[in-house]
Amino acid sequence: MSGTFPATPVPRTVDVESDQPVFVGRSNSGRRHARKIGAHLWRINLKFAPMFQPTFSKIWGFQMKNDLSEVFFYQYPLDNQGVGLDTETTVRVNQVGGVPAGATSVPLDGLAPSVVDKFVIGDFFTFASSAKMHQVVDNANTDATGATVLTFRPETVDDLPDNDLLTVNQPLFQVAFENPLQRYKTSNPEIYRYEADLIEAIL
Repeated sequence: MSGTFPATPVPRTVDVESDQPVFVGRSNSGRRHARKIGAHLWRINLKFAPMFQPTFSKIWGFQMKNDLSEVFFYQYPLDNQGVGLDTETTVRVNQVGGVPAGATSVPLDGLAPSVVDKFVIGDFFTFASSAKMHQVVDNANTDATGATVLTFRPETVDDLPDNDLLTVNQPLFQVAFENPLQRYKTSNPEIYRYEADLIEAIL
């Protein structure tokens, strides 16, 4: 790993794409057939407001040290919208024997009890034992014991042990630069314009 993409300056926009390649075809009878033909990946485009050289140098220095062979982290800059997720640090998988790869839901415990909308659609999270990023697709409430069942996509790519911890607010995407050519624009006076394309990198 080559560290974490600089937290400052903060991008003006963060565009997140969910990329799941699917082959779609039709038979002679007109029946539709579809199947996944590759792994799901997240793509992230960062666009920065015009900046002066001292600010720009933080980003460009990191970029110059990380070509396409390097994998690093990018911390999602926005808080999740689930109630109180920014204070939750003991969220765990709650399934004896663990959860196998390919799962799209998982039982959890260690949360604040009796909370409506503890997780909401669109919240990002990661499991400690897997680098894959996941996103909540159904709102989830906790019961009186602080447990819930979380439904998400994409499916898990690793087996998850029981009591595996989750990061449920501002999790880290594991990524690499997507394009071999990175560039910036500058003008006189020295105003720099820059954007970066990142792609999820699961090792």
